[in-house]
Amino acid sequence: MWDVILHVSINVRNTGETGSSEVAQLYIGIPSGPPKQLRGFDKKYLDVGEAREFSFELTRRDLSTWTPDGWVLQRGCYKIYVGKSVLDVQLTSSFTI
Repeated sequence: MWDVILHVSINVRNTGETGSSEVAQLYIGIPSGPPKQLRGFDKKYLDVGEAREFSFELTRRDLSTWTPDGWVLQRGCYKIYVGKSVLDVQLTSSFTI
């Protein structure tokens, strides 16, 4: 359950006029599950014009749902959402299992 089975990486650039910290939150939409489940977050400081990579490792457990038979990795299309919050999603993608 704890083997990493997916890596998600994004690049974030500070386009503002002052250095600041940025938080990236990763949400996963599991088939037959809630539309968005928080599965990772990271906070990094970025100087003006600086770009940094935010990376998330997802385990089999992160992508599974609990059933009476235990943890199950669902078949189907998984949605990926990355943003500042669940209400401020700025990047989307998907993958299929």
